[in-house]
Amino acid sequence: MRLGRMAPDAGETLLLRAALLDPERAAASWLQWRSTHDVQEIHGRASALLGLIAANVGDESLGADRELLRGLRRRAWAVNATQRESLERVLLRFVDAQIDACPLRGSHSLVAPPPHEAALSVARIDLWVGPSDWAAALEAVAVLGYLPVGPADPADSLVVLADASGNRLALTWGFTFPRWSRTPYERGSTPREEWRGLSIPTLSAPQALVAAIVEGVGPHSAQALTWPIEVSRLVNAHSDDHNFWPLVGEAAVDSGQAPVVAAALEWVRGTLDIPSPPSLVSVLAECAMNPRLRLERALMSYGLPSASRPRRALDVRRARRRAPWSAVPHAAPQ
Repeated sequence: MRLGRMAPDAGETLLLRAALLDPERAAASWLQWRSTHDVQEIHGRASALLGLIAANVGDESLGADRELLRGLRRRAWAVNATQRESLERVLLRFVDAQIDACPLRGSHSLVAPPPHEAALSVARIDLWVGPSDWAAALEAVAVLGYLPVGPADPADSLVVLADASGNRLALTWGFTFPRWSRTPYERGSTPREEWRGLSIPTLSAPQALVAAIVEGVGPHSAQALTWPIEVSRLVNAHSDDHNFWPLVGEAAVDSGQAPVVAAALEWVRGTLDIPSPPSLVSVLAECAMNPRLRLERALMSYGLPSASRPRRALDVRRARRRAPWSAVPHAAPQ
């Protein structure tokens, strides 16, 4: 499998190279991108990379854009500082209520130790809570002033909430590792992270890498441009751990999307110089793909809209009644 249209486009790839490569090649990529684009007109997911570029590209190459990009970098730092305070407040409330909550997606990087903490601004806090704790978790965050954004169905596996200051919090009981497989707690021991005096359950680094890929790869994903940043962060943080890549392989197979993980690792290795074992990538490329996601990924690789959202909702309902291949093994909370 190749990523095709699921990979960042040519302009986005130049921005990623400017953010991640060595200073000389980063500067060349930035100047090439700048020759055909206006920083003032950048928007959406690509704008999230500008703060990283400010830290990686020299002032001479940034030129007149230097102060703007430095300001965006400071803003990203301030956003993450605020999000850490909000995350700590929510987790302390959960500790008082005896609820375990696992940080997901960008929130996973908020609790990472320096110098491998979040590289991008985290727009909202994402937490997984167990189905048995669902009602108690919603009550706990309501005490903190978090209310649902829009109508919320009690059977929904994901609820987005916001407080009076506009801080957003997403709670999910149906987060599957990474999408249709097991929850973070149902395979092996539960990894825990010591953070600000709290002992919190967390995805292991290999799980987080695989989850970043399968959640992010895709032309319409909110993480479609930031997943390579997360992969780079995790690889740099754990490159000396000889168990890291074998566990990435296990997590990829467990996800049911091993060929997608292989294609993503091959793309970042060839495009962004993020290392990965070629032998592992070759093995993952030959693994079976979850048949319920094969069509979705094939459509996405050609840039076509996914046809599986209605089917995905149906699959969740079916998974509550039986245990199909790599499906969510628990029922909705009552």
